[in-house]
Amino acid sequence: MDRLNRLTAPEDKARAMIVLGVKISAFALVRTKDDKPTGEPVAFTISARQHDILAKEVGQLLKQEHNPSFVDACANTLSSLLARDLPTLKP
Repeated sequence: MDRLNRLTAPEDKARAMIVLGVKISAFALVRTKDDKPTGEPVAFTISARQHDILAKEVGQLLKQEHNPSFVDACANTLSSLLARDLPTLKP
């Protein structure tokens, strides 16, 4: 059992790091009212064109047929954030 735990530990750490990276990316995409990650989003920090490209790519990821996994959770996090009707940066 100890050997099995050692084999899965790196996968668990990698998964946690990927999820953390997605959360950090999501926080970088929006300006919040009080500059806290959990604050109310008031604007995107990316241009409208960047928003459209990212929303399209996330949508394509969500459409792919595969077994549900943490990747789905990451895609859902970004998708729900990008679906907000917030102003974007002017080019």
